[in-house]
Amino acid sequence: DLRDAKNTDHEVQFGLKAGYDVVHGPIIAGAYAEAQLGTLNSGYEIDPEYPSYEIGSKITTLASLRAKLGLTQDNLAIFATGGVAISDAKHRYQQTDGDAEYFRNNGRQVGYVVGGGAAYAVSQHSSIGVDYSLYKFSSRTHDLLGEDGAANDYRFKLKDSIQSVT
Repeated sequence: DLRDAKNTDHEVQFGLKAGYDVVHGPIIAGAYAEAQLGTLNSGYEIDPEYPSYEIGSKITTLASLRAKLGLTQDNLAIFATGGVAISDAKHRYQQTDGDAEYFRNNGRQVGYVVGGGAAYAVSQHSSIGVDYSLYKFSSRTHDLLGEDGAANDYRFKLKDSIQSVT
């Protein structure tokens, strides 16, 4: 139960987007790729009577390849996006009450991203705008390890979900 948990989220990422759009009448269609680097660090400190622990995930690379479809009027475009997303999520669990049970797992995750936004064309080849994105990744199950590194009978399932405005 995470209702009384202390949330330790903090995040800063910088990124680059590149893509190509085609406008035909009032329809805009395109595709783009993006990559973001930095730190998305999400965690909880849980302190029930027993056991106390920290659990969370850390993402330093987030990327996507998306399709884009929308409507235009003059220099303004409103659009929806969707595609495949990739992250390098690192999951962690560490007991903080003196026991040494833990897990750490690194690895690439593949999921999906959906979003929407608006852009204003400042020239024929560039625009400024705002995008909202929701990234979803499948859950991973982790075996809890004891002091000796051997798995015990406990498991945690973590699932990363990220919301972004750029």
